[in-house]
Amino acid sequence: MTNNPFKKPTSLFIKKVYIIILQTIAANLGSTLTPMGDPQNIYLYAYYQINFTDFLLMTLPITVMGGGIILMTTIILMPKKEVQLNITTPKVDLKKLAIYVIILLSALFSILRIVPLLYTFIITIVLGLIFTRHLFKRVDWYLLLTFIFFNYYWKSISNVFDSIFFI
Repeated sequence: MTNNPFKKPTSLFIKKVYIIILQTIAANLGSTLTPMGDPQNIYLYAYYQINFTDFLLMTLPITVMGGGIILMTTIILMPKKEVQLNITTPKVDLKKLAIYVIILLSALFSILRIVPLLYTFIITIVLGLIFTRHLFKRVDWYLLLTFIFFNYYWKSISNVFDSIFFI
């Protein structure tokens, strides 16, 4: 008999799907807490000039409630058997790690309005060109330009509507 992908999934398959679904929900829920977690959050945080602490206070209740729901769902749905993990320690290039940490901190400080955005842009480009030049070949430049022009287009359109409705 051949495997039918449309036949009723087994209990083990359903348990694996629950784990993946809960991990996805938890990752999305966790990212809603901070301004840098989601693109929408960065937009709202920057556009409305919200204070970082105020932003956290606004997003904390939904994050805590969602976390509680995920925790209860996990307790109810997950199997109660012991699992053995086979984990190997990865080798870490400390030089690359230091470079990535500098870029990450620069970006975080820029989002928190401690460091100007231009400085973060320059630091990222310079360190990227010096130490990880090969990554620039993997960038989808057409997609990046599409987003830049799309953003410029919508800003232009919104300026037109602002001037129409202002009159």
